[in-house]
Amino acid sequence: MISKRSKKIIPILLVIILLAVFVPQHFAQADCSITGFTIADCALSVLNIPLYAIGWLLEFVAGLLNDFVLATSTLIIPAVTNSWTIMRNFMNLFFILVLIIMAFGTIFDIDKYSWKKMLVPFLFAALLINFSLAIGQYIISIGDGLSRVFLTTLGTTDLKTRIMQGLSLQKLEANKGTGITGTALANIASIYLGVYQQIIAIVFFIIFGAIALIAMISAFIFVLIRIPVLWMFLIVSPVAWFGLALPNLRAQTWSPWWKNFLQWVFFLPVYIFFLMFGFIFIAAKNTTQQLVASQTLTSQALIFVNDIAFYVITLIFLAGGLIASFKFGGLAGSGASKLMGGIEKKVRQYIPGASLTRSAYQGTKQGVQQQLEKLQEKGIPLGGGYRYGGTQAETLRTAGVAEAFGVKGAKDKARAAEVDRETKKLKELNLTLDELNKRLTTASGPEKIAAFKLKLENGWLENTQAELDNFNKTLREVGGGRSVTGASLIASAKKGGWEEMGQSTVDKERIFAGLEDAEAKKAFGLDIANSREIMNTTLATQLLDLYRGDAKEVRDKVEKAVKDNIENMARKDSDRKDLLNGAGVYRGVDDRIKKLAGQVMVDKKEVDSWQERRRILDLNGGMDATGDGMTKEDKIMAKSIRDSNTIFKEEGDYRERNGIPPTVNLTPVQRLAVQHQIETNITSGFIHGLSTEEMKTPEIFNAINALGPTFIRPADSMKFQKQIRGDKPDRKKREAFDKAMAGPLMPY
Repeated sequence: MISKRSKKIIPILLVIILLAVFVPQHFAQADCSITGFTIADCALSVLNIPLYAIGWLLEFVAGLLNDFVLATSTLIIPAVTNSWTIMRNFMNLFFILVLIIMAFGTIFDIDKYSWKKMLVPFLFAALLINFSLAIGQYIISIGDGLSRVFLTTLGTTDLKTRIMQGLSLQKLEANKGTGITGTALANIASIYLGVYQQIIAIVFFIIFGAIALIAMISAFIFVLIRIPVLWMFLIVSPVAWFGLALPNLRAQTWSPWWKNFLQWVFFLPVYIFFLMFGFIFIAAKNTTQQLVASQTLTSQALIFVNDIAFYVITLIFLAGGLIASFKFGGLAGSGASKLMGGIEKKVRQYIPGASLTRSAYQGTKQGVQQQLEKLQEKGIPLGGGYRYGGTQAETLRTAGVAEAFGVKGAKDKARAAEVDRETKKLKELNLTLDELNKRLTTASGPEKIAAFKLKLENGWLENTQAELDNFNKTLREVGGGRSVTGASLIASAKKGGWEEMGQSTVDKERIFAGLEDAEAKKAFGLDIANSREIMNTTLATQLLDLYRGDAKEVRDKVEKAVKDNIENMARKDSDRKDLLNGAGVYRGVDDRIKKLAGQVMVDKKEVDSWQERRRILDLNGGMDATGDGMTKEDKIMAKSIRDSNTIFKEEGDYRERNGIPPTVNLTPVQRLAVQHQIETNITSGFIHGLSTEEMKTPEIFNAINALGPTFIRPADSMKFQKQIRGDKPDRKKREAFDKAMAGPLMPY
């Protein structure tokens, strides 16, 4: 299947073959008999045809270009002069209006239109408007004079000869020996390298010649377009000079006229300047070839590399000249730019290798530009992570000086800004972990910190002591977790979830213990708490200690997170009772952990004695004379405890009737009295629908045990069970009731 591009190239190749068949004999200088290596000579002679054709076309177009450049400044037709005269006379009439405006501006004290501001521009415009045509022609002659100088340097009279000298293929005498043995082997290798060199040179010449021809034709086209455009600028020049006299018209007439006029005048000399260097380089190609006198294999290789280098340099100048002239002339984005884009597209479409050359140029230019920008920003690398100069280092130095003179945190903020900028750049590259690690080994300064930050953000910090040490070291270098940069690193680690570092609870405990920076330790510990992986009271206490100096809102948040982990430290309700009282394995536990354990017991309705109630209230703020909480939060907790178990209402009523303070523990006899009170209230129907936890309370448990045998009739017994357990008791509630009925009694 032949591609569309191949179909377009095939006709061109057919034309070349036909020309090779019917070409006049003076073009074929080599011996084409099929002996020795003369077939290669014959092929090279045929391929020389494009050299003469493109060289002749280049000479012809260059001559036309020279003639039209000369005509641009001299070819001012009467229509232009007459049109300019009409425009000048018409604009002169309006200078009377300018005088009136100046008078009123002076009378009404309008500064912009007063005679002091307008007189000089008015006189200047009124005088020079009559010479605007001559001034414009003179500026055009300057631009065209530069163009003629560059064209003369190109040498339009012998352009063909100079190009052919630069591109000609030197015929190598073939070794006519009959064998390939002995010392002839090196000569044969040299011949083959020479033929290969010449074929490659012809391919490069086709690319170069076509692009050079397109460049010259483009210049010629723009010279043609340039003539009427410059005529139009000359015709309307009186309007621009009149606009100088009025402040409000100056920005709409005077400034844009000069800007666009100068762009069209000097576009051509800039263009030809680059063409001049391109042709000078290619014409000088053979001069360097003559420096290699021998015909050894090494010298042929040097000539081959030399040729390619000259072609590439020349093509870069041709393409770069086109871009530079467009930017200088301000024609980028205009119709002229679109026209040149269309021409360039056709060149890449029909000429083999043009796209490759353009891509190489663009890639080289982009790469060089990026390296220059990097050097400008980060300075020259000196090895060992050190750099000299660079805007980045200068910014940090300036911030350091500012901080030395009292601007607190200036250097830290400047470094953080540079790190954020570098992080944004690295994110755009979508680097893998391996690529990021490589950056960490070669980068320095803000770039290295940014790479480490990105590694944290992606959760790529590995579960090794070396990575932990590196984290601690980086935080120290940036001023700790309280600095702007350090806080940013910790935030990135939190965003990454510390995934690779702490894959298990044991790993997380080890990392928590190994973190040196307090802010990092706080963040990591809170992360453990939020994931409910605190398994011991020691880590919980350390985390609370770290946040001891923070605001109350922050402390409350941390306490809530630790509270969610209490069931990891004390799994059973009996364990939580021991934790609340500091008994057993929980002896010596911090009161803050006991407080949180009590809150969990309240939430789970596990508080079943007045002593536990008082203990919890004491840990959370204290208890007043009435047995209620001291603070608003404590009062809410006290009410929650009272509502959670009937025993607290019954004991509270008993204490109030008998005047027993809430701070005094009841004796066993008094608790027995509370039990009898509960029995009476059950019989009276005031107590019903008890919970599982309530039936485990000693007073209620013993009351159920005492009342059970009194209901002899089955109907009365079922009614009693329903009153205590409710209509639909679950398994745990039934078990608690049956246990209370069976006994034995709980001791007081």
